[in-house]
Amino acid sequence: MENKEVTNWATSYALTAEQLYINFPASKYIRKEVRDLPKFRLILGAILRYFFFLVLNDIIDKNVTFKLPPGTSAYIEMVPVSGDDFAKARQNGAFHDVDYLASDFTGYQLYLRHNTRYGKWLKRIYVSRKMRDKITANTNAGKKYG
Repeated sequence: MENKEVTNWATSYALTAEQLYINFPASKYIRKEVRDLPKFRLILGAILRYFFFLVLNDIIDKNVTFKLPPGTSAYIEMVPVSGDDFAKARQNGAFHDVDYLASDFTGYQLYLRHNTRYGKWLKRIYVSRKMRDKITANTNAGKKYG
């Protein structure tokens, strides 16, 4: 087995949307004409990316919590950062565009929440600058999430 040196540690465990469909059993679900297209995984990846684009926009614009499929106990939601956590995050460079008086010293971030029998596991979801600016604009306009 060839030993490859990892050159980009930040994304060494990342997957693209197309790579999620490498072992997808297409013969069970999709007609042969479509399944044999050379760019089949690219099409499925584009559909998945667009799905998550729509989900994240609904969460930001309509203040919804997205529940992932049954059995996962996982949710995508906006989580408030307030109080001392907000002050510390602002000192470290986060929420610099948030009007702290209009937002009542509260900023919001997107998180994936997974509930287990041992407690709650939170993982931050990083979004594009455009979506982050939309969250900031909503926060500065007085919108409350959650």
